[in-house]
Amino acid sequence: MWEDSTTFTCMHRGPNCLLEQQGTSCPPASDGLGGVCRATCGDGVRGPVEECDDGNSVSGDGCSATCQVERGFTCSGGGLKSMDTCWPICGDGLRVDRTYAPTLAADKLEGCDTGPLPSRGCDATCQVRVGWTCARPQGQGEEVCVPVCGDGILSTPMEECDDMNLQPGDGCSPDCKVEAFFECTYDDFWLRSVCKVHCGDGRKHPSEACDDGNVWDEDGCSSTCESEPGFECLGGGLTLPSTCTPICGDGYEVFGEGCDDGNQIPWDGCDQFCQVEQSYHCTRAPKPGQSGAASACSPTCGDGLLNGEEECDGSYSPLPGNGTEPPVPCSRCRLLAVDVCGDFRRGPTEQ
Repeated sequence: MWEDSTTFTCMHRGPNCLLEQQGTSCPPASDGLGGVCRATCGDGVRGPVEECDDGNSVSGDGCSATCQVERGFTCSGGGLKSMDTCWPICGDGLRVDRTYAPTLAADKLEGCDTGPLPSRGCDATCQVRVGWTCARPQGQGEEVCVPVCGDGILSTPMEECDDMNLQPGDGCSPDCKVEAFFECTYDDFWLRSVCKVHCGDGRKHPSEACDDGNVWDEDGCSSTCESEPGFECLGGGLTLPSTCTPICGDGYEVFGEGCDDGNQIPWDGCDQFCQVEQSYHCTRAPKPGQSGAASACSPTCGDGLLNGEEECDGSYSPLPGNGTEPPVPCSRCRLLAVDVCGDFRRGPTEQ
């Protein structure tokens, strides 16, 4: 007959109560009756008043030294013929680690326990996922899991990048955020984020020679944000793009120039802005890095305008005649030789 939670009175004769109830024992009374019997905690047999019995009398492994189920654990499988097995309750918000359960087998310990709600850093078996760390802020409250910044493992969305270091100014900040001017991609071979200055965003980083807001070549600022030969790039900063203009007069023809005759003198066919002047045509100058001569410009013969070394042009002639003499003929913008009576030179047609 049970008297309290841990003892009962043996009502049958016998040397001890093991004859009546396996898992209990008691010293016999003088008359063999009325002995006080107690459940034997730790013998691997769960008695009627024991919540568990895991075969030892040590606390901190799920079943306490008094055979009570400890907080954060669940125990099952015990009875008159088998001992209990105790496991931490994953998802109850209590992390059963070595500090909490010093005698629990290592394969049963929890690395984290964030409660019933799913967590990116704590998996369904209460183990910390790779690339994460879990802790309670100031040692109290709910456990919080955050990515380990600097380990090279990209844990989105909390991490925008992870370049395997905590160095600022390299594109990925010490808190794993993409820094201004940069763009980062994850390299599956190197297993880390690779960050490069974002060329073409119109913001000039100190490592860029220029940034004109695009990634086109041959416009002065290349697709890698380097200044191209034949151009001069000025300005650019956090909010303004670089401005690139051709260098007129260097003998090389680049985008935006119609000619480049090696000077900035107007009225020679290629003006001071390296544009072909009216009534002229110019040869193409080489691009930077190529060999060749600068632009050569000549008047356009036949347009009726007298330019450069032209002696005449079409109907225009500096010697139109005087009423008695015909106009001097013009051929290919050159005056033809004529016999002029009275010039004291006898020409082929003069007698």
